[in-house]
Amino acid sequence: MVRPKGLRSVLHAVSTLPSALFPLVYAILGGSIIAVVQHNASLNLVNTYEGLQIALLAVLAVIVYLVRDVASRIDDLHKSSKLIVDYYGSPRDVFAAGRRIVESAQPGAWIRVVNSFVESDASADDQAQGIWLDSILDRLGTVHYHRIVQLTEQDLDKTSGRSLREFVAPNYIAHYRRTLMAQPASHSLFVTRIDAVPARYPMTFAIIQNPGEPPGGVLLVQISQYVQQAGGSTALSMAGSFLIRDPDGQLVPHFVSLFTSLANSSRLRAVTLDELQVPALPSS
Repeated sequence: MVRPKGLRSVLHAVSTLPSALFPLVYAILGGSIIAVVQHNASLNLVNTYEGLQIALLAVLAVIVYLVRDVASRIDDLHKSSKLIVDYYGSPRDVFAAGRRIVESAQPGAWIRVVNSFVESDASADDQAQGIWLDSILDRLGTVHYHRIVQLTEQDLDKTSGRSLREFVAPNYIAHYRRTLMAQPASHSLFVTRIDAVPARYPMTFAIIQNPGEPPGGVLLVQISQYVQQAGGSTALSMAGSFLIRDPDGQLVPHFVSLFTSLANSSRLRAVTLDELQVPALPSS
């Protein structure tokens, strides 16, 4: 009698056999069944024990076929999927990887980015982040660039809310300002814009798609964590990031849909240079 544990070992061994050996396995099982039948016939034996032998061999043959079929389908799925996922725990590493993706983007590529500034951002004004932002600036005029920042309802209102420079990190403010200053030169051929919308998604992500590549592309998704600040307040800080190369479009279209839902908001407004400028000191 084959115990369950032993059966699992047999099935595992079967699933790892090379494909070329399976005809031999089937031949052995089929030959065993024929041998048992011939043995019974020669001895004129028909009893329960011999019948169980035949049934067990037949069932084992079916199980071998099913296990191999499932293993083959999983192997085919693995080969057909071109999705590559890398995780970066270091902000410096993910910004460096993102910079390389932007630098290698083809002319006419789309770069779509979503930020959320609803909660306090405890991320450092990191030099690596500045290099990533500068790599986008270097491509303006050759690629489409659309960034959406999510704000609270109050901050979305320019008359009653805070100015962006009051709560957004200086490297972002400098990047936004330089992007808007470059806008007139690239607007005729390429989209270059920064918009603000009411916050909907508590996340930050970027999508880079080359011409002819959609629905696939490269996706950067930031994972945030809460950190304690002086005074007992909490703020968000980057905990890590996923860089996903998705040429078949298994994930990217879902994030493009999130971006589009924000871009189609009836409350969307353009970010302007005046809310990014440092106020001039009053003359004495």
